[in-house]
Amino acid sequence: MFTFLHGFTGSPAVWDPVIAHENVPVFRPFLVGHGPDPVYVSSWKEEITRIALLMRQKSSKHRLIGYSFGARVALGVAIEFPELITSLVLIGVNPGIKTEKERFLREKWENQWLLPLQNEELSPFLTKWTELSLFKSQKTLSKRILLRQENIRFSHSPTGLACAMQVCGLGNMPYYTNLISSLPMPVHFIVGEKDPKFRNILNTIQMNEQSTKTIVDLVGHNVVLEAPEVLSKLVFLEY
Repeated sequence: MFTFLHGFTGSPAVWDPVIAHENVPVFRPFLVGHGPDPVYVSSWKEEITRIALLMRQKSSKHRLIGYSFGARVALGVAIEFPELITSLVLIGVNPGIKTEKERFLREKWENQWLLPLQNEELSPFLTKWTELSLFKSQKTLSKRILLRQENIRFSHSPTGLACAMQVCGLGNMPYYTNLISSLPMPVHFIVGEKDPKFRNILNTIQMNEQSTKTIVDLVGHNVVLEAPEVLSKLVFLEY
């Protein structure tokens, strides 16, 4: 079973171009706070456990793929429930914050984003979110691709996204960096060439003996959106 976890403000549909030409069993759940009928949880651990339970109901073994927020959740599942995972693909992953000072600053940053969402103001939030430097490389994409992404983003409720950020934001995620090297399954790290922040993060990760990494040329943080065909080849390379 191939299981795909979307990013923040994304949905299972973002993986459509990646899996379009593959005839394989696929599971694509909505993460906390996302979708037309969002699930609300109260802690990071609760979300990791929820996703693991859903996966277990689908199959006893999974090839788990996650992007950004979904990559963090995927890493959490692999660490807490390694018996479920045969291989792990992490796209633009941040494995956690080490120091309390950095965590405090991240929580402060996330809390600033929560205000419009808690006030039911989705449009102002998404306008500012889209302008983050992290997504700068997407400006060259076609109007069709960007419109599809915009429609997915606006399909969510502001209170749902607030829950996702508040409960499972980086500020509330455990520090997993030092646990990656002991993971029992192969881990493939993927990052965009035009994503210097996450390329630097990748360089700090001590990988296990089965780990590989790929820098995808000419794209930024969202490799799923910007290079789905390249990503598809990487994900299904060994299948």
